[in-house]
Amino acid sequence: MHLALYRKYRSASFDEVISQEHITTTLKNQIKTATPAHAYLFTGSRGTGKTTCAKLMAKAVNCLFPKNGNPCGECESCRAIAEGCPDIIEMDAASNNGVDDVRALRDEVMYSPTVCRYKVYIIDEVHMLSVQAFNALLKTLEEPPAHVIFILATTELHKVPATISSRCQQFRFNRIDARQSADRLCEIAKKEGVSLTEDAALLISRLSDGGMRDAVSLLDQCISVSGEITEEVVRSITGTAGAEYLFKLAEYINSRNAAQALKLLDELHSQSKDLILLLGEMTEHFRNLSMLIATNMDFSFIPPGSGDKNALQSQARDFTQGEIMRCMDILQECTAKASTAANRKIAAEMCFVRLCTPRLDSDVTSLSLRMEKIEQRLDAVVGGNPAAADRPWSIADTIRQIENAEAKKSVSHVQPKAADIHKNESPVPKAVQQAEEIARQKPSAEAPLAQAPTEEAEELPFDVGGQVVAQPAPTVTQPADDSGKPDWLFEGDDTPPAPMDEIPFDTSEAPIEADGDEVPPFDLEDNTPASLEGLPEYPLPEAPNEADNEPVFDGQVADSECERIVQCLPSIIQAVMRTLSIRLEGDSMIIGGCKRFHTDFLNTGDSRQRITAAAKEVTGRDIKVLLEGEEAAAEEKSDRLSEFLKNAESMGVNIKYKNKR
Repeated sequence: MHLALYRKYRSASFDEVISQEHITTTLKNQIKTATPAHAYLFTGSRGTGKTTCAKLMAKAVNCLFPKNGNPCGECESCRAIAEGCPDIIEMDAASNNGVDDVRALRDEVMYSPTVCRYKVYIIDEVHMLSVQAFNALLKTLEEPPAHVIFILATTELHKVPATISSRCQQFRFNRIDARQSADRLCEIAKKEGVSLTEDAALLISRLSDGGMRDAVSLLDQCISVSGEITEEVVRSITGTAGAEYLFKLAEYINSRNAAQALKLLDELHSQSKDLILLLGEMTEHFRNLSMLIATNMDFSFIPPGSGDKNALQSQARDFTQGEIMRCMDILQECTAKASTAANRKIAAEMCFVRLCTPRLDSDVTSLSLRMEKIEQRLDAVVGGNPAAADRPWSIADTIRQIENAEAKKSVSHVQPKAADIHKNESPVPKAVQQAEEIARQKPSAEAPLAQAPTEEAEELPFDVGGQVVAQPAPTVTQPADDSGKPDWLFEGDDTPPAPMDEIPFDTSEAPIEADGDEVPPFDLEDNTPASLEGLPEYPLPEAPNEADNEPVFDGQVADSECERIVQCLPSIIQAVMRTLSIRLEGDSMIIGGCKRFHTDFLNTGDSRQRITAAAKEVTGRDIKVLLEGEEAAAEEKSDRLSEFLKNAESMGVNIKYKNKR
């Protein structure tokens, strides 16, 4: 009969036990000084050496000629224990957990050992004993006979009563180190006459999760398949995907390419890969990326066999910590559901669809992550285009492009109806989605950052909030005085454009040439036509009717207090504020035009505190930030309180009230 490798190669001395030096050193010293304890409690995860150390301790305390605290294995007592001595009793508490079993044990401890010096009781999985059995064992465990030693072993210490653990010397076993486990596997493979690569040994150690027994059992299974064990052989047996697939899936998630992710998932499924294990591997992969980000690329937290270091470092820079946490939450949630699902493939597919489509998540955290991603892309656009560095670029600029496209889609400049503007659905998330698409396209150095839409622009399928009006184009005029400026330099102002028939200059004349030594910084040669005749005339947008619309702050009044306040805010708050109406009334800032998205955004986090701080910095006084409607509620509350105090005073009741605001 074949003997399992984990039994065949069980450690024969304390020196052969790996990753538990803090325990084996203590036990050997107790053997050297002949001061063993009457009860031990070994705790730790499976396969870490608890039962092995218990059997070695039983041999060592009864060995006639111990060697440096280790049993010699040659004396009469050691040979008797190896062949099965009646003085060494192994009890499985999982099957003998009743009070009658403990009572029988309690009666047996009174008899002296027949062969050995000590009677040793090894109770495995002791946490499975019933409450009555624990109570029956208490007195015997506290004051056993001098010839009895108890060794209790468990994987779940929290289930052992404190009255039991307090009567024992506790030893906590560590998980086996992956490198030491791989070295031990290579030794066993060499003794068995098989070839085991280092990558395969590291993979087996990582899959065993710190359990040496699991690692040796998996090696035993691989030996039955092939005499040359490689990483591919181990993956084919365990049904796990390689690091190459994990990097590809993470790349598809980052680029939001659900089609390629699902295609690769189907390929892995056709190769008989376990999809539940795949979700677990993806969770571990994102955990490694999170550790690299949190520790500034410290690879001491990354287990061996997790992939190329350069690839891990490069992919860690593609994700933010918030995105990684979102992915890990989805993976853990789907792993728990997929284990009980009728079709695991469908559950895994839906998981990757959610990972690749952040807009499916409607919570505030996911929305903040999406807007953070947009900000990063826009910052990259500004940083990579020198022409864009002269003007601020934010989400509000992109939304303003959308407004202009909506305003100029009709030649007649007919304003949309109010019923078409105010939809039931929230407009801002749709504008943000459009901003994502525009932000992905990095503008070139030749093209302006914000191009004016043409008349044939498509009608955008969303509402950007508020009434959309055509923005007047700035006119070009000569400066009022010279002040040392060259003649070719013009500056724009905010005055509305003059009609084409009232232009005060003749367009048929040749272009203006520079006088004297002043030369414009650009070349007009062969680029400017001699006259404007024959060029198409484009209708200019009409100025907004101030009588029909309330004044809305749009960030174009450079010297207004509202503009300066908004410019002091972070870019993400600026983007939201530029889509709302803002006005200062005394010591209050009233924010109007808020919909559900704006209200949730301004009431979440420290948005209001930042706006208040910016207002104080600009105006020099304390400004109270109120959403439209809140000032009426505050006034109504104050009026009710005044009315109550007045009624109480008329009834002869004196109430002292102090306003803490």
